[in-house]
Amino acid sequence: MSEEVVVDEGDGGVSVGVIVGEGDDDGDSDDVDVVEVDGGALGEVEEGDTVLESQPLVEEADEQEEVAPTAVNVSMEAGNFFFEPAVISVEAGAEVTVMFVKNSGHHTFVIDEIGVKQTIVEGESVTFTAPSEAGSYAFYCDIGLHRANGMEGVLVVK
Repeated sequence: MSEEVVVDEGDGGVSVGVIVGEGDDDGDSDDVDVVEVDGGALGEVEEGDTVLESQPLVEEADEQEEVAPTAVNVSMEAGNFFFEPAVISVEAGAEVTVMFVKNSGHHTFVIDEIGVKQTIVEGESVTFTAPSEAGSYAFYCDIGLHRANGMEGVLVVK
């Protein structure tokens, strides 16, 4: 009598089935075939084989797998008293790089909720991870009255 463990790595997770059957005298298990494991037909059993129940080892994966957030690159101009674009839309948790392609005057780029504060230098960038919670987050220049004069924008997290 031979015993064989069968592992199935199908779409629904990993399952293990055990079949027991009469083996040949030569030691191989030609007459012992794989049987159904958790609904997936894997073969046949010959007459006289005894099939033990199979048990799933891993629960089925959640149908909605998490997708890693993508990187977002934004080319931005800053001046007296504006940011262009004034709205940046990203997915929660995305890595965001804002490249300052043009800058007139002395300005900063600040997002309070995630601790971003950087002096703007033309040709340089700031990289940050977007908040994990959806919402609108202000970015602005904190020099003098620049924000009050309209130098602010919105990071929209979906």
